[in-house]
Amino acid sequence: MFESVVVFAALHQWLTFGPVPLPEQVAEGKRLYAQGKGIERTLKDSRSVIGVWFDGRVKDDVESIIWVSPGMASRWLGYLEAQSKWPKSETQRRWDAIRGQVRGRLCFVIRLSAMPRLVGLDMESEGKPTTVDIDNPSFRLTSGPGYSFPRNKMLDRFLRTTKTPSYPQTLSITLPLPDPVAPVESFELAHWQSRDRFRLDRYQWYQDLPLAISFLKPGQEIELDPGYGLGDYGSKWFWVSFDPAQLHACAGGFEVWIATANKERVGSFRF
Repeated sequence: MFESVVVFAALHQWLTFGPVPLPEQVAEGKRLYAQGKGIERTLKDSRSVIGVWFDGRVKDDVESIIWVSPGMASRWLGYLEAQSKWPKSETQRRWDAIRGQVRGRLCFVIRLSAMPRLVGLDMESEGKPTTVDIDNPSFRLTSGPGYSFPRNKMLDRFLRTTKTPSYPQTLSITLPLPDPVAPVESFELAHWQSRDRFRLDRYQWYQDLPLAISFLKPGQEIELDPGYGLGDYGSKWFWVSFDPAQLHACAGGFEVWIATANKERVGSFRF
């Protein structure tokens, strides 16, 4: 009985925004700032890469899922507190604002991209690619194939006594995805098109969200859409949220599935 209480208390902390930021994660954000790391390093395992693009030399991450998790938000605010030298009351104020926007749901910012095919020895673009695999995506939350709890032996021992986790519903490439147990809330944040692929990377994942002010540092300017709908490189960003009640506690993690007309992507997250 005691072990089950510990498990569910831990799950609640990892999934749900409590009244205050997580102290150890705030401290981690401050440590990353002190080490001279960029603020994106605070995303850690709350960011899952779901697509890469080869430019002829290296593979770059061009599609990703960012989970606006309690741990990530705590690290981000800890970093900003150390960087901006603001009082703890400002960190708490921003945390309260994020908590109010999230409303107890699992929330994500998802980037999907349409990149041109490069051909020939000079790796020239074949032209603007189709957007069929970034348009009208379907989103699905599953409990995942079963993750372990490497951080705590008690949790791991308890979870091994539960039944094998399974998907709430088997997924197939048939579109759209089956209706989830709880409603999915999603909307498009932005669609950028550019002749310069690197301009797309300047988009701040939080800039078009109602809670953007909570993630901005004082005086920070937002990059505006540079492409005017022109160029061979394009990305779309989506805000997606789920009711966490549909997750199986024994899974120790979950997956976010994204399906478009010709493509399936999946991002995995551990608690």
